[in-house]
Amino acid sequence: MDYFAYSVIFATLSLLACLACVPPLLIHIKARNVAAIVLTLGIAILCFLNSLNALIWRSEDQDTWWDGKILCDIEVKLYIGQGVSVDGVLLCLFRQIATILDTEHMSVAPSRRQRNITLVIEICLCIVLPSLVMTAHYVVQRPRYWIRRIAGCTPSFDNSWPSFVLIYIWPMALCLAACVYCAVAMVRLWRHRRELSAVLSDTPGATRSQNYRLISFAVILLLIYLPLNTVAFVGNMSTPRHIYSWSYIHPPNWADVTTFYPVATPSFDRWAQTVTAYVLFGVFGLGRDTKQMYRSWFQWLKKCFGQAAQRRNQVSTTAAPTSFQMSSHHHGVDHL
Repeated sequence: MDYFAYSVIFATLSLLACLACVPPLLIHIKARNVAAIVLTLGIAILCFLNSLNALIWRSEDQDTWWDGKILCDIEVKLYIGQGVSVDGVLLCLFRQIATILDTEHMSVAPSRRQRNITLVIEICLCIVLPSLVMTAHYVVQRPRYWIRRIAGCTPSFDNSWPSFVLIYIWPMALCLAACVYCAVAMVRLWRHRRELSAVLSDTPGATRSQNYRLISFAVILLLIYLPLNTVAFVGNMSTPRHIYSWSYIHPPNWADVTTFYPVATPSFDRWAQTVTAYVLFGVFGLGRDTKQMYRSWFQWLKKCFGQAAQRRNQVSTTAAPTSFQMSSHHHGVDHL
């Protein structure tokens, strides 16, 4: 395999994926959807870092690699946090979908208390819990980090029981909880299948098209991350364990150790981040609201270019008489 070409392709796809997240992010910010904002922003940042890593660590000679200090310290925490956050977002999305399809308790508009509860749940699952897991990672962080070719900075874990409690269990637990809400939503969806269009049209604060896109995105996301979480969880649990030792995990030279891991391709989670970005754009970047935003951008650019062209024309028209007058003046002097 030509790993140099592979790194260029992966870096290009990741950078384009980062840019593809911009329109959905602006739409979610406008809608004040905290869970979707956290997901889109996190995916955009990680896609940019994936592109950067593929360009930095593309060489075959590990002796020439940069040790990645500071950058990798930040990246590994972000990768761990996003791994938990994406499942928290899944849980929030399916909880929202199940609420939308609950016709027995549907109200004209959610009360202030309901909005506050939803906001607290989204902040806790999408921001607070991932931040706690990121912090707890230091307890089982052995070595400081790994560096893999093309993938770059990679989180490291100790094979002891605290890794299960502090890190491995959370993505799987959140994903399974999302599956429960998904099952509830699908039951309600089947129950109201004949009047589905009316149910989705009567949702407070959202159109039928927006609800369809929300359901489609949540299902696609679950189909991506449920298998990945299952494979990762089973693989981590099948690894032999040893007794936990703080001194073994954090020796005196822990801060100076950098391990170069021999795997030469991005792992499935890096590709999942790239695919998620394109799914975000496909679902939320081609909707009616986004197309209106594109038209406003086009009109703004058209106005800017039009003003620039108008200024150039004004400069050229004012400069021409000046040149003529200077020429006439010189001819007058020669005549005298």
